[in-house]
Amino acid sequence: MEKTRPVLSISMLVSNNRRDTIEKCMESLVPLMNAVPSELIIVDTGCTDGSVDIARKYADKVVRFTWCKDFSAARNAGLFECTGEWFLYLDDDEWFEDVSELIAFFRGEERKHYDTLWYIQRNYNDFEGTAYSDSYVGRCVKRTSQTKFCGKIHEWLEPLPQRIKQVDSFVHHYGYVFKTEEDRKKHLERNLSLEEAAVKENPEDIRMCCQLVQEYRSAKRFEDAERFAKQTLQQTKYEKTNSFVQYLLITLPKIYMEAEEIEKALAEYERLLNEEVLLHQSKLAIYCERAFLYGRENREKEAAEESLRYLEEYGIVPGKEEPQEFPIMDFEQYRSKFNRQRVIKGGITSAMLSKEYGYLGRLFAGLDWAHDTEISKEMVKALVQCYLFSKDESLLLRELERVLKVETLRMPVYAILHSAYVEFSERRPELAEVLEQLNRRDGNFGFFHLINTEEKGITTEQDIADYYEKSDRKYDVEVAELFLKGCERKLSGFGTLETGMTAEATVKEYILWAKRYEEALRGTGERADEDEQEQLPVIQLARMLEEVLAEPDLAVCGEKLKQVVALYPVMLPVAKALLAEKEVAILAGQLKTMARNLLIEGKTEEAKTVLSELAMLVPGDEEVKELLI
Repeated sequence: MEKTRPVLSISMLVSNNRRDTIEKCMESLVPLMNAVPSELIIVDTGCTDGSVDIARKYADKVVRFTWCKDFSAARNAGLFECTGEWFLYLDDDEWFEDVSELIAFFRGEERKHYDTLWYIQRNYNDFEGTAYSDSYVGRCVKRTSQTKFCGKIHEWLEPLPQRIKQVDSFVHHYGYVFKTEEDRKKHLERNLSLEEAAVKENPEDIRMCCQLVQEYRSAKRFEDAERFAKQTLQQTKYEKTNSFVQYLLITLPKIYMEAEEIEKALAEYERLLNEEVLLHQSKLAIYCERAFLYGRENREKEAAEESLRYLEEYGIVPGKEEPQEFPIMDFEQYRSKFNRQRVIKGGITSAMLSKEYGYLGRLFAGLDWAHDTEISKEMVKALVQCYLFSKDESLLLRELERVLKVETLRMPVYAILHSAYVEFSERRPELAEVLEQLNRRDGNFGFFHLINTEEKGITTEQDIADYYEKSDRKYDVEVAELFLKGCERKLSGFGTLETGMTAEATVKEYILWAKRYEEALRGTGERADEDEQEQLPVIQLARMLEEVLAEPDLAVCGEKLKQVVALYPVMLPVAKALLAEKEVAILAGQLKTMARNLLIEGKTEEAKTVLSELAMLVPGDEEVKELLI
């Protein structure tokens, strides 16, 4: 029986020093390969550290390749073994966050109407993953008999595709982060030697010339980068509108920026806009880079104005048609949602610092509130601050309507708004009116009030009662989680935190919120299985503590507390305090009995002596106070 042709062929080079990433890479592909008829071809370039053995577990075929300092030759060795309708290649130091968009594309009819699928490569600047940049990469194409890799390094696929589909799926890539400076230099030296050799072999290949300029920039050889970029521009036979010529034009001011020649960079950007023929993507790059540069130089008004120029060129102005252009090398990043959000965020910050409030309406209008929750939360704060300073009620109301349509933002937005309500309602009664309208429209305002008060440590019993009595109880799970975290902090810090509560009272509060959490989970259908709920550490601990409080025998109580501490070592200070309190309670009970008997026998003075000792032992005991009278 003839084997069915796969929809997708995936190929990957495997090298040394990738054991920490290759498993992540392979696992990220499993959902895609399970959902779409696929084949995985691994190219072993001389791996000796076992990385290829990890990849082999997932691969359909492993191709051995003798390394010859030519990435295209190695890539083609894998490509020529592929049989799929589409072809995707990856590096062994990157992995997909989510492949659902890729699955939808390959399982649908859409793949028949495109030549290439572009996804995002997220390039990290540190191993913590806190700093990164996003750019589109065209590493997935419809395979033809002419499809092949070109270029010794930073290889690319030809023929160049024309019909491009872009998705928001992205790969994590740490290939530009190095453990030591020596590793970085070794990597740069290897790349530079390959690039220089490639340009020497074919000096008219403008793409290779562009890549050599990029390598000079990475190596911080800015004079070499400037010299070679200008030389290539002077000698090239291509038109100014060629995408690689455009890349070199826009790269010159970036070289000056990297060399800290700020005024020279700004002058070159101005010259380009006034004197050169620029593509739409090149203008986007200029406005974006100038916006960031002005912001860095604290030229806030100019930064805000440049952000608006970027948005206008981006196509935020209704009716503006975007020209069809072949993507410039690395310039598609300027059209990514991630980049647009960054530009708008910077523009809003700059407009507020420069008090150019008139710019803010257009800047906020460009925000995609649903795209990035963290940026959106920052921008909600900026929106409220903007209103308080500019008194532009229409902007606040318009944007609030947009924001509150994003379900994931509703909780943080209400918390921010309620905080503003508390702080500014007297000075800004119109803001108070807006938030009171939100209060009436949404029965969960009490929940956001709890977030605000709990954050400040001023929640009252009445605040909690108001939530349970007046809201529609939509956020019961979140409320219980909120207060459980507070209880856990008290438990873990018992003995060092000034809570003003006994161990027993602290434990009782924890048990109360654990029960409410359990009830809330059952009410929403989450973890509805009671056996599964019993396994939750929060509920398991509460059950054990309930047994401890109910146990009258001190010795048994001590054994139960040992079990608690064995499972939850953080409970040791609480357990000691709880056991001491129980010992005091037992002693107090015995002394009370003695005092009562003495009173019955008419030995009043002896009884008062015992009760006085009791009053010092348990100062808040009401029964002792009554007996003393």
